[in-house]
Formats: sequence, C-alpha cells, structure tokens
Amino acid sequence: MKTGGRLYIHHHRVTRVGDIVFTRIYDVRTKLKVKQDELAKLSGVSQSQISKYEKGEVTNPSFDKLVRIAEALGVTVDDLKTKTDDQDFSPVRQTTSAVFVPLYQGKTKVRELNDAHAARLGFNRLAHQQIRKPSFLEYSDTAYAMTVYGDQMQPRYREGDIIYADPQLTPQVEDDVVISFKVDGSFVGVVRELVNMNANNIMFKDLQTGETKMFSLNDLYAVHVVVGSQKYRPNQ
Repeated sequence: MKTGGRLYIHHHRVTRVGDIVFTRIYDVRTKLKVKQDELAKLSGVSQSQISKYEKGEVTNPSFDKLVRIAEALGVTVDDLKTKTDDQDFSPVRQTTSAVFVPLYQGKTKVRELNDAHAARLGFNRLAHQQIRKPSFLEYSDTAYAMTVYGDQMQPRYREGDIIYADPQLTPQVEDDVVISFKVDGSFVGVVRELVNMNANNIMFKDLQTGETKMFSLNDLYAVHVVVGSQKYRPNQ
C-alpha cells in the first residue's frame, strides 16, 4: 500500500514516517500482561480499535481515546508512542478510577475581576495535557489541575504553581475555590476564598488584596473546591 513515505517494519507492525502511530500500546500492554479485551473493558475503547492502533493501521488517533487507554494501563500518552523496553511499568489497577487528571493551561483575562489573569479551563473539550493524580485525590474521578497565572493569588499561590480542584466537594466558607466563568465560548478559572454564599449570590475574597466581591450564581459556570497545590520553583 502506498503511503507517501518510507515504511519501517517492527514486529510485523508498521510505522510511517511523518505520521504518529501508537503501536507501543502493544508493547506496554503485553509487558503488563494485560489482554486486549481486558484493556478494552478498562478503557472503554473497543477491542477492534485497540487492535488497529497496535498494528499501526490508524495514524494520529483521537486524543481522548489515547488518554483512556493510557489511564487504564497506568502510563502517560507519551509512553504509548515512545520506546518502553527499558521502562518499569506498574501493573494495571483493577479500578475505574483514572490515574491521571487533566491539566489545563493557557491564560486569559477576566473583565469581571478587573482583568485578572485566569487559566483557560477545558470543561467543554479534552485537556491536551495530563498530570499524575496525587494520592490525596485517589477517591475522585472528576478532579482536575490548572496552572496559576499572574500574581493576584500571592502569597498563597504563585505563578507557575499547579492547583488541584475537585468538583465533587461542596464549597464551604473559607475554602479556596476555583471560580469558573464562560468567556467567548471558553471556560476560564481563577482562585478566590469563599466568604459567603446563599441561594442566589456568592461572595469571594481576593487572596492578595483581601477585597471582597459579590456575584450572582447565575453569572458563574461553577465553583470548585481547591484541595491541594504543587509549588513551582524555577531553577536558580
């Protein structure tokens, strides 16, 4: 079959120059002694589709399916397209809980918060990066991570820090929370301290200035509790 490029044959699976294929799924799966039908059940990706990936019959497969396969195998998406022979993989967890959480990056400004820097949250699309789920989030299947931008959250959170939030938890007074707005069709989020909340309104405090601001709940997309953070410290 003509592909417009050279072909490399590796263990009867084809890799095309210029295309991204994920034949390493086979290497990881067999090293972990996971059967193809078991991986299909764990990931929710059909066995026939996994078979096509392993044979190199599908190039540049959809990222959401790769994430599900990677989570089921306990590895990253990059592990599925890089050499794995020398890597030490942990056995597959027999659980539906993901071992990675989405990491949302990218920034914008929010007029409602005096043009404060906000992280772009991909609630309406798949995150293009993942980060390993910390142990304190083992219970959650809906948690996510976001990168801090700007200095409006100092000294509690600094630019480059990673914040973990869990939509399953009910916000309480004095919780740090991710406030999510919808701006130009995309979701964005900033971190504030919850001061007060009733059936119609919610009040937040700026982490840096201490100033408070009231919002109507109708103006917000979501309020998610911050459950932890990872400090960013660039090399000196």
